[in-house]
Amino acid sequence: MEAEREMLDYKRTVFMQDHLGEEFFGRIRRINNSGLFVELEPHCVSGFLHVKELKDDYYTYDEKKIRFVGKRKRRVYGVGDRLRVSVKDVTLSSRTIFLGLV
Repeated sequence: MEAEREMLDYKRTVFMQDHLGEEFFGRIRRINNSGLFVELEPHCVSGFLHVKELKDDYYTYDEKKIRFVGKRKRRVYGVGDRLRVSVKDVTLSSRTIFLGLV
């Protein structure tokens, strides 16, 4: 089962190499203290949006509510929110898709 999951992740990453620079809508599926995991529409491929990519404010991680909150503007990013992102980079070795906020 683990090998199958790794192969699917690899195939998704290879697929997204052809979409570098493209913009997509996506939904936040998971959050940790370093950023957001966003599932891209319509491909059902997840990428990582590092908190440093949220450049309009200084965002802090609210561990209790599992969200990021802007210090000045109080904008909130939480699970289920819809975003517009672009594919910034793809790393095959770690099977990671890096995103930027549009």
